Order: sequence, then C-alpha cells, then structure tokens
Amino acid sequence: MRATIVHFRIGEGIRVTDGRNAWIASSDKPQPVMTLTGGELQGAKTDAAAMFPLQLKALFPTWKVGETMIGDDDVYVLIGSAPGGRR
Repeated sequence: MRATIVHFRIGEGIRVTDGRNAWIASSDKPQPVMTLTGGELQGAKTDAAAMFPLQLKALFPTWKVGETMIGDDDVYVLIGSAPGGRR
C-alpha cells in the first residue's frame, strides 16, 4: 500500500495503491480520479513493493545477474521476472 502526493505549480498529483488496485488524481488528467489498469496498474504495484524490498522476491520469483559498464565502472544488473514475462 502506498500513497504519493507531489506538489506541482498547476496543482497536486496524487497516486494511491492498496496492493490490488491503483488510482491517480491530477489537475492535468481528463477525470478527477482515474483507475489505473494494465501496465500502469502493474507499475504502481511494483513501485509500492520497492518501498518494502522483501516483497520483491514474491513479485519476481526468477532473478538473473548481468554485468555492464557505466563509464569506466563495472556494474552488476539484477533483473527480476515473473510468470508472463513481467519485469
């Protein structure tokens, strides 16, 4: 569960999830409150789970480690995936 409120010059942007559903309210949206679906809903759930890292293992049961470079530094990349190809 997570609620995020961001103060913009044009008003507030509010995102809320209860772990199963998610909503967004913002003055630049066509409706006062919009229910998120599809990829937007999954993204909201993942954002909320990232605040409590122990939940990430349940969301993404398969993990791979890769290596790459950023500038001159070696970097490890951790990629979690779930059934259906969700990352």
